[in-house]
Amino acid sequence: MNNNKSGSEWSIWDLHVHTPASYGGSDYKLLIDNLSKSEASVIGINDYSTLEGYREIIKLGGVPGKVIFPVIELRMHNAIANRKSESAKDGGPKINFHLIFSNDPEWFQTIETWINSIDCYNEAGRSALLGSVSPNERDKVTIDFSNLLKSMKECHKGDDCLENYCLIWLPYDEYGGIDDIDPNDNFFKLHLIKAAHIMGSSSEKQIKFFKWQDPKFRREDYAKFMDAPIPCIKGSDSHEPNYPFGRLKNERSQPIEKFCWIKADKTFNGLKQIVWEPDRVFIGKEPELLIRRKTYPHKFLSKLEIIKDIGAKTNEVWFENFELPLNAGLIAIIGKKGNGKSALADIIGLCANSYVQPADLSFLHKNKFKNQKQNKARDFHATLTWQDGSKSGPISLSAETNNINEEKAKYIPQNYLEKLCVNEEQKEFEEELKQIIFAHIPVNQRLDQRLLDDLIAEKEKSILSGISQALSELTKVNKNISRLELKQKPSYRNQVLQEIANKEREIQHHDNLKPIDQPKPEEDGEKVHANKQILTKIEEQRLSLQRLHEHRRVLNDEIASNNISLNELSAVAQEFEQVEKFINKILEDRRPTLATYGIDITTVFNYQLDIEQITGKIKMINDRNDTINTAIDGKEEFPGINFQIGTLELNITEMKELLDQSQKAYQEYLQSVEDWQSRRRDLIGTSELSGSLAYFQKELKYLDEELIPELDLQYELRLNISQQVFELKKQQLNNYTELYQPVTQFLRQESSFVDEYNIKVSASLVVKGFSDRFLNFINQKSRGTYQGSIEGLEVLSQIIAIHSFNQWEETQLFLIDIAESLMKDKRPGLNSEVRFADEQLKRDIKTEDLYDFIFGLSYIDPQFKLQLGAKDLKELSPGERGAILLIFYLFLDVDNKPLIIDQPEENLDNESIYHYLVHFIKKAKQKRQIILITHNPNLAVVCDAEQIIQMTIDKQKSYVVSYLSGSIENPIIARKVVDILEGTRPAFDNRRLKYTGIPKVLNTK
Repeated sequence: MNNNKSGSEWSIWDLHVHTPASYGGSDYKLLIDNLSKSEASVIGINDYSTLEGYREIIKLGGVPGKVIFPVIELRMHNAIANRKSESAKDGGPKINFHLIFSNDPEWFQTIETWINSIDCYNEAGRSALLGSVSPNERDKVTIDFSNLLKSMKECHKGDDCLENYCLIWLPYDEYGGIDDIDPNDNFFKLHLIKAAHIMGSSSEKQIKFFKWQDPKFRREDYAKFMDAPIPCIKGSDSHEPNYPFGRLKNERSQPIEKFCWIKADKTFNGLKQIVWEPDRVFIGKEPELLIRRKTYPHKFLSKLEIIKDIGAKTNEVWFENFELPLNAGLIAIIGKKGNGKSALADIIGLCANSYVQPADLSFLHKNKFKNQKQNKARDFHATLTWQDGSKSGPISLSAETNNINEEKAKYIPQNYLEKLCVNEEQKEFEEELKQIIFAHIPVNQRLDQRLLDDLIAEKEKSILSGISQALSELTKVNKNISRLELKQKPSYRNQVLQEIANKEREIQHHDNLKPIDQPKPEEDGEKVHANKQILTKIEEQRLSLQRLHEHRRVLNDEIASNNISLNELSAVAQEFEQVEKFINKILEDRRPTLATYGIDITTVFNYQLDIEQITGKIKMINDRNDTINTAIDGKEEFPGINFQIGTLELNITEMKELLDQSQKAYQEYLQSVEDWQSRRRDLIGTSELSGSLAYFQKELKYLDEELIPELDLQYELRLNISQQVFELKKQQLNNYTELYQPVTQFLRQESSFVDEYNIKVSASLVVKGFSDRFLNFINQKSRGTYQGSIEGLEVLSQIIAIHSFNQWEETQLFLIDIAESLMKDKRPGLNSEVRFADEQLKRDIKTEDLYDFIFGLSYIDPQFKLQLGAKDLKELSPGERGAILLIFYLFLDVDNKPLIIDQPEENLDNESIYHYLVHFIKKAKQKRQIILITHNPNLAVVCDAEQIIQMTIDKQKSYVVSYLSGSIENPIIARKVVDILEGTRPAFDNRRLKYTGIPKVLNTK
């Protein structure tokens, strides 16, 4: 029957081999001998208008080691003008076609009888029965194609119809192929294509077209040409017994190393399977899977064996003497619930040392087969055999995997997949995606890191350092802006005006207190002489006192000015010292790294920081202040200005006592005038004297003329710093784009599928958590744009929604809008009334802290966004999450080790299964071995599993574990699939019709 336990395998099929029935002679033994030695495993005995050659070979015992099929080659009666515009009258080419029949011996007589009864036309155009045509005319007769199809439908054997045992093979781009049909007669051409099961072509272009894989056409375009994708095959068309059968011919009809490979059981049902699945045909030197299996034999499982130990404690049979061959493609393990499907997955994962947590296993779980009370697992050992002959095992089923030894197969238990998909916290889900992406990054680009996040952190070190420095500068600027904005408030201006008014009133009041003018007293001659000497000395002392007061004022002003200089110089010196510490830290951190490459860091970076001039200037000013203070306060050996002033004031007081009463009173008047004038000078003051009228007048002038320009300058400086931060974040984005390149590359390769199913990917700078963090600063009970918790959030959301953040110009507009929303009330009907940021903040919140948040851009981060339709990852349903995760496992994962997936449909809805998953399972099985455990055999069918294993556990007979294994085209397996699905054969066919749109050809009898 040629049904293989390990399922569908690639083999060479040559369905176009002529015999002496076509080219004359009778040496069938030579032909059979060469056929048996050929590279072809399956051979179609393909003669003109007869099965005589096939009958003769069967009579001689067939071809040893080969499977053969009866094939007949016929020509259509219609004479069709070809591309050279030959007319029917001119003798245009006849269109060839082949009929491939079942090799079921029970049907052979019926088939041959039907062939002999076909109406045909001889070379002269006369009608005859095909069976009556002489051998030398068989290649010249023609058939009415439409009548033949009708006749085939009418031919029955019992209740069965011949059309179920025949496939129509229509050549396309060879002599007699339909490609020669006049393009203007496209209707007839399409009619033929739609009638064919198989096309004949080895052209890559035509193969892609008939498989609906040419991107120049859409699905609706293809549907106009054919009902469903059509497989293309090619035969050797050999007409001599010594031809190297299996090898196709080049344009000079010479045999070349090119073959027609078919992946199927070597049965007629196996051949029918290519009609369902055109990808089961490969025309070339060797299919990719076979090349990979030969190149990486240690990556493909070939057999699982489980034995029950001698002296086992359990009396139950379970896996006693269990041996299961494994296909290199897609293996689907099916069966009803509780019949050992997950048991096989757990055991294979254990033998292959898959890195899974014991709690995620279904069968080899501590509460089940490994429960501590009985622990039946101790009584069994399993061994995996790989294609290279190496073995993993025997391993006790009570053992556990470890992360030290190599993981030889990737296993995704159903419990683990469910945990990732159902858990509302998407962190584990995202971490799993990151692991897959990280595995795609070449080892030489991982910078000795083991996790994607660690690699990103390593690549961002210098970027984050730059951001930190920029934020430090930003804080300084925001403090200045906060201080200046306070001065911008009307309340501050009113305060200054009030201070001016107060000072003016105080001066006015002081003017009212001006001492009343007093004339010099009249003195007699005797007193004049006595007072004159005293008055002269008093005046001299008073002048000296005034000079000392003025000198002390000048010195105090100098100290004030010096202190400003000291503060500025000290700040500069401290900044340089911080720079030096920062540079030295970088040098120390990088010194060992460069040393490993034999590089002296001082040759890479050398600098000289000399602040001696600054410190010298500071010392000089401090020395000057010391000198001034000494001059004012004096020392023990040196009387200072204060002492001198005190002495003079005491002397003047003593001398006043020597005057007569009138002069004494007059001197008191003069002193009061001097005190009044001094006080008035102090009230008017200077622009530098805090609290004086001149000081407040200068501040008012500053508010009117200089405040706004200075604020604008600070605003501009702040935006410049924000731009620096933004550009550094763009560098972060570039790192993300580079690291996630495998994902984008994958999606570009799958562009047609991605577009069809609306899978989107983008790397961009996005806002994260701005609203919540921003509103944490705002007192939403205060008047302003954001007053009201609901209303404020709505306004903020609208501002965010109208901006994007991929370019600085766009981000700058956002920052300007947010800042303006704090300075003007944006609520409807308030006409942008002026507001101030500090009045809208919560208690103990500083304005500069809010500004640091807004302009520091900590809420803008690079993000690699993967979407399904319009949904982000966090918005996906568990089924959609499962689909995305499995797509990544199946196709993006660069590891070519076997992949075991336990019951993915448990976490997927039917739409997710058939909308996303099937395509990628079929793609992934081309590059790695996949073992799919499912209780829904429909998944195995639509994914065209190479091997289907149906598991059963007979719990009534000591838990005997058994299986049936084979291909989809194996009638026994097909019936089991139907039984598990719905118990009816039509359900099997309907599902194939639903998901493939291909007419029924599979015979499950």
